[in-house]
Formats: sequence, structure tokens, C-alpha cells
Amino acid sequence: MLKLADDSRPAWTRVAILSLLVLAVFRAELPEIVRVALEDPEAAHFFAAPLLVGLLLARGGRGQVPVRFKASWWGVALLLPAFLVFFVSSWPFNYAYPRRMSVIPALAGAALAAGGAPMLRLLFPALLVLAVSIPTGSRYYAFLIIRPETWTLSFSEEILGLLPGAFVELQGSDLHYERGADSGVVLLGEPHRGASLLLSGAAIFFFSALWRPAGRAMTALALVAAGPLLLMINMARMILIGILFVMTGAEVEASWPWVAGAAAALTSCWLAGVLVAQAGHVMRIAPGGRSAS
Repeated sequence: MLKLADDSRPAWTRVAILSLLVLAVFRAELPEIVRVALEDPEAAHFFAAPLLVGLLLARGGRGQVPVRFKASWWGVALLLPAFLVFFVSSWPFNYAYPRRMSVIPALAGAALAAGGAPMLRLLFPALLVLAVSIPTGSRYYAFLIIRPETWTLSFSEEILGLLPGAFVELQGSDLHYERGADSGVVLLGEPHRGASLLLSGAAIFFFSALWRPAGRAMTALALVAAGPLLLMINMARMILIGILFVMTGAEVEASWPWVAGAAAALTSCWLAGVLVAQAGHVMRIAPGGRSAS
């Protein structure tokens, strides 16, 4: 756990100045991110990111072990490539998602340049939450999620096929069912439907897992556990929604199963993050990954 040294104010001033300079470079992209988040409800968690980041920053400096910040030229090694990606994806190419995401390594470089590795470790949870909150766009999202979505739908097909009197078959990217006189599509494998809550869940998971700062080992544990936990939670959500559709004969357009499933999944992501955090502290993980004992 970290406690800021008495002379840490100059480092925070440097972070603020460098971050403002970074945001000035990316200023044309920020309104576009807001526009995408306003138009796409599955990117709406972006608007919660400033609050989550602010809470993480307010929480991160509390603790028992004093830390002193020292500027590091290694920050330039992150800043320059980040700016290069931003400019290249603006011209001669036009790749929106890499252009948006390049702000994260740029901010990380600003933290490293202003306060060295201790500053970057302190700000890393906030940068992680911000990274998973940036809207991806349907094309990139489909590319990233197609394999996990295929696993989810295939496993859901096997589980739902065990329901009494139900015949379930995966046709293309949609899951069809027949049960008695009822039949139809039970789950849609669209890019923003089959796994649409993964990024929202990731933001909530990382926020709750890294709420209590515990050093590099705790962060590594959260990063390793995030993928499997989020995929399992999303798979459970899809299976439960499928059971509701098959057993009740409701139309797939009905909103209440999706709303209930989303609420349960996001709550589960929060609880999973809390459990990961508790596991890290039970193992007595101290700053730098060394056992407190």
C-alpha cells in the first residue's frame, strides 16, 4: 500500500501538465469518442469512466509505505510511439480505434516521465479502467470477440440441448430451438449481442479488483483472472437467458430477460473483482509482489 511522501506535489504537477499536453494532442478525438458513446448504448459505460478513475486516484495514495517520485526519461519511450501511432492512424491511414487507444500509452508515458515507476504503478489501475471504457466500434469488436462468442454459443447449445423436450441447434451465428409447439431463435450471435457486456464488465471488474492498491502482484493477478472470469460470467448469462426463452417460449426480442441478465452479469463482475482483491490480500501480497510476512 502506498502513502505519498511530503514532497510529492511537484511530481503530481508534472503529471497534470504532461497529461494536459497529451490531451491537447488528442483533443480532436475526444468529442468523437463522446459521440460514439452517446449513439451506442453498449459503449455507455465510457461516461462512468471519469467517476471510476477519480475514485481510484483518490484511493490509490492511501497506505502505510511512503513512496517518493522521481522523473524518468523512460516515459519518452512510451510517449513517442504513442504519438506515432496516433498520427499514422490519422494520416495516411484512418483507423479510429488505434487512434483512440493510443491515448492510454501516451498517458502512461506522461506518468512515467513525471514520477517514474512508482507513479505509473499508482496510476495503472485508473489507466486500465479508462482503456476498457474507450468505445471499440463494431468492426474491431467483432474481430476481437468472434472466437469467445463462438465458444459461448457452442457451449450454450450443449447446455440448452439438455432441457427436457428441447432441440437446440447453432445455425450460423444464431442459436435456434424447438420445444413442443414453440420454436424460434433463442440467442443471437451478433457482434454486439453475444458478448456485448464484456467491456462494461471488465471496467467494473478492474475497478473493484484494484480498489485496494496492493502492488504489482495484485495487479498481475487481476489481469490474469479477468479473461476467464468475464467469459464464464458472460457464458452463464447467455445460458440463463436461453433457458428462460426455451422454457417460457418468449420471443427473442423480449427485453426483460436481457435486462435481468445484464444486471446479474454486471453485479457478478463486481463480486468477482472483490473476490480477486480479497484473494490477493489473503495471500498477503505487498507492494512489488513481496509477501508482507
